Amino acid sequence: MNGSNRFLRRDLSLMAMAVSLACSSATVSAIGNTSRLTLGDVTQGGGVVSTSSNPASGAFDRQYLSADTDVAGYLNLGLSIEYGNVDDLVDQIDEASAALEGDGSQGSSDGVGGSGTDVGSVDNVSNPDLEALIDRVADRATRVAAILAFIRTEGYAVGQGGSDLSILINKDVLGGTLRFDVTGWVNASAVGLTEDIQFNADTALAELKAAYNLQPGDPATTFDLSGGLHLTFDPNTRDVSATYDNDSLLLTRAAKVVEFAGSYSRPLYADDNGKLFLGVKPKMTQVGLTRITTRFGDLTDAEDTFEDTLDANFVTQNKFGIDLGVLWEAERYRLGATLLNVTEPEFDFPDVDYSGINNPEIRDALQTTETYVAEHQLKLEGAWVSAEKRWGVFSAFDTNAVRDPAGFETQWGTISTAYTFENIWFNSLRAGASRNFAGNELSYLSVGATMFRFLKLDLSSTLEDTSIDGEKLPRGLGFSLGFNYDF
Repeated sequence: MNGSNRFLRRDLSLMAMAVSLACSSATVSAIGNTSRLTLGDVTQGGGVVSTSSNPASGAFDRQYLSADTDVAGYLNLGLSIEYGNVDDLVDQIDEASAALEGDGSQGSSDGVGGSGTDVGSVDNVSNPDLEALIDRVADRATRVAAILAFIRTEGYAVGQGGSDLSILINKDVLGGTLRFDVTGWVNASAVGLTEDIQFNADTALAELKAAYNLQPGDPATTFDLSGGLHLTFDPNTRDVSATYDNDSLLLTRAAKVVEFAGSYSRPLYADDNGKLFLGVKPKMTQVGLTRITTRFGDLTDAEDTFEDTLDANFVTQNKFGIDLGVLWEAERYRLGATLLNVTEPEFDFPDVDYSGINNPEIRDALQTTETYVAEHQLKLEGAWVSAEKRWGVFSAFDTNAVRDPAGFETQWGTISTAYTFENIWFNSLRAGASRNFAGNELSYLSVGATMFRFLKLDLSSTLEDTSIDGEKLPRGLGFSLGFNYDF
């Protein structure tokens, strides 16, 4: 259970960081918050303030509030974590790190890894013994290369947590509705950027034969056998270890975001067929970003490096943005569209030292992580409701993919349903299925319930799983708790 405990410790550290952001910190960006976790990014209706990001939802929600209500809204808390499709990811990173040579120049680790992979011992220096040694080294190189290939294509971990506070004013302001939102969230990720191992067994054997003349009493010596391979031989114990000179590294990133927004919405048009709502949401976003690069050879514990990112120095910037929204309501259906981040604000990550990295592909990959752009995204939503308004079917779809501060592409699509009960204790049930149509292309199933009129609980899990210390666990999990209020 050690692996499970490590990931649990990471989850708890993310939650503590999210809670510390302020009483109003953030929605979980990848999956959603509270009802949005299950229903998707749709305008819910039903006499409560919607968790939808659509700026037009305020005026829509307000028409269903009681005349005795002055203020309504919600406070939501959420947490999610997701892993790449590599079994025992942290253990595999640590195994590769032990075999790769470090120079101590990258990252924040105090200790230096790259202690070498044990490839056995040599009783004498005859050619057959050397050939057997090189065979063992070649086998080990194949193993490490396979690990690096998996880490490059599938190896990542990302955690998110935060809260969301919404306040809707139930009074006319310039013929419309004012709603205020303060959201904040924390996002932390780890991803491997790896270089292929270049190893030629024949060349290494020729180099070793020419240099392998140590005698008992001589000090342990390291031989450079070309292709990045180094063998360390202790003539007194006859032990041999292998390390590989390689630019593979672990890139860890984190973001702290607090967003202050005020939306104005109003009915724009109405006839016997329905009503059209329009909304605009100016917002000020404060983003703190950090990133750390640590060569695999300098890693002593991948788990500790992930957690150290949360304590690193953040570059904090404030940028203005704006969202637009439109919503059409008919008797039995709704259609809406939201355009997020019209101005596409850009935020900078802190600089990292590339001087010790020779591989051009890894250098290029790092250069793409120098900034985070809050890209514009068009979201579509729809809903069908029964005649008595107790049952609804909802859908939401992002028309384009965007990258989050962790560098992962997201483009969510959701279909869901909800049923409302005439019961003061147990008010509604909901279920939904979501899929990320970009990036990792994971699918989630979610369920949720509203109880005592004010309390909301939602849970989400991927259909895909991974292995941690031999135990099968979902690749992604989400949890959200919310409280509605009005007075």
